[in-house]
Amino acid sequence: MRLIGLIASAALVFLTVTLSGCGHHNGNEFVGTWKNVGKSGWDQISIERNGDGDDFYLSHKAPNFAAESAADSWQVVKEPAVAQDGKLLVSGDIPYFITIDKSTGHLVMPGYEFERVK
Repeated sequence: MRLIGLIASAALVFLTVTLSGCGHHNGNEFVGTWKNVGKSGWDQISIERNGDGDDFYLSHKAPNFAAESAADSWQVVKEPAVAQDGKLLVSGDIPYFITIDKSTGHLVMPGYEFERVK
């Protein structure tokens, strides 16, 4: 009887440890809409998950230099990104990292700082 209890306890510990990692996705803290706290650069960016892995899209508005009218003078640009070591690596024309400042909760990228839109 004691052996069965020991085996059941070991199985329960194994399942708890194994399943505790399920459902956690690297990079969830980046997902959402963020507004620029500065005066230059993009006004707002949006980060969304691309599927179930560590892949993301960063979207922002950029001038459409090929626009034929004022109605289409802006275009939405989507850049692929991947979560890596607690940062988001965006692979646009020039790859760059995004991180979250633990003291402010702001999203930080080279030259810009954003706060989460509530």
